[in-house]
Amino acid sequence: LDAIQAATGGKMKAAKGKAMDMDCGEEVEYEAEAVDLNGDGQLEVMTQEFGSCFGRAGSQMNLYIKDKGGKWQPQFGFPGSPKVLAARNHGFPDIEVLGPGTCFPVWRYNVKQYDIAKGCP
Repeated sequence: LDAIQAATGGKMKAAKGKAMDMDCGEEVEYEAEAVDLNGDGQLEVMTQEFGSCFGRAGSQMNLYIKDKGGKWQPQFGFPGSPKVLAARNHGFPDIEVLGPGTCFPVWRYNVKQYDIAKGCP
């Protein structure tokens, strides 16, 4: 994550490529995008991996937010695709997790991390 910014002097906003997913032992495609989700001037990093490791969803998502100590904190780390919504809580947008099926849960920031706000029955 820091490599995206370090390698480009903080100018690169996105990266794509292939990497080995250590959990499933397969090569996957990935995308990483640095965005300021809450408008505080500090970039967050949204990542997505694509491959057969992630079941019917076909992808795994994560969002990394730097804490007050400067450490990246992962927020998701499960199958699905993020959809950033207009609704906000504590400056951060709600995020809907898209995947197979007809119900898509919504996650909301609670000052420390994202937590489920609307689940699926």
